[in-house]
Amino acid sequence: MDDSTISSLRGGSNGNKTLLIVSSVLFLVGIILLIVMLVKKSPSSAPAAAPPAAAQRQMRVSELGSEQEARAALAGPSPTMVFLYADWCGFCKKANPIYDALAADPAYKHVKLMKLNADKAKALAKEKGVSGFPTFLTNWGEGKHVGYKDLPKMQAILKSAKGGARMGHARGHTEAEVVAALQGKEPVVVFLSADSCGFCKKMSPVWEEAVPKFKHIKMMRIDGKNARELVKANGVTGFPTFLSNRGEGKYVGYRPKDKFEEMLVKLGKS
Repeated sequence: MDDSTISSLRGGSNGNKTLLIVSSVLFLVGIILLIVMLVKKSPSSAPAAAPPAAAQRQMRVSELGSEQEARAALAGPSPTMVFLYADWCGFCKKANPIYDALAADPAYKHVKLMKLNADKAKALAKEKGVSGFPTFLTNWGEGKHVGYKDLPKMQAILKSAKGGARMGHARGHTEAEVVAALQGKEPVVVFLSADSCGFCKKMSPVWEEAVPKFKHIKMMRIDGKNARELVKANGVTGFPTFLSNRGEGKYVGYRPKDKFEEMLVKLGKS
């Protein structure tokens, strides 16, 4: 066998060794990938994770049994929100997980979160002018928030409870109570509003800030839907409208803080 033949055989032997090594490496890589896939698919032997915070603290969202309980809660000293819902309401179902998330968040523990089936609150819904669901009733700020709202909007509503004025005598009166107050001797200002009124919403924080400042004036607020006779008798054609048993008796339209408080000062002196 000559030298060229020997060199050729040696080259072939080296090539076979290289091929064998590459094949072995690829085989091992395949085995490793298969093991990784099996491990991912197999059920974990680790203990089950703790339920999310919302599930642990969902008890904060108290399910009320009657509108009497809702009235009592809203009349209490703590900031309270009552979620009025209907079983058939798709947006109510969409709002449920958001409400649960708020209940689970320590940032909003200053607010009592409650729920009530609207079928058990027909009189309360009528009194508050509820015409759709979901509706969130509060004892601060605007007092009523209608329709589905995403998490940031609900968070903003609950945050406002820390600085918002409690409703107390500022909201929740019947038409008969308002009429009686306007006929009395004590200075009274009645804020007639409507849910669809943008200027009423703009007026709300001005009104709420004024309530504790003018304690010598009885300040009452009522939805125009719940005061049809009062609206008709006073020729109310737009909102907001303020009725009083002092001064001119009727003041129409939005007023900024300084103008509104100036009006209250004059009514308090008249």
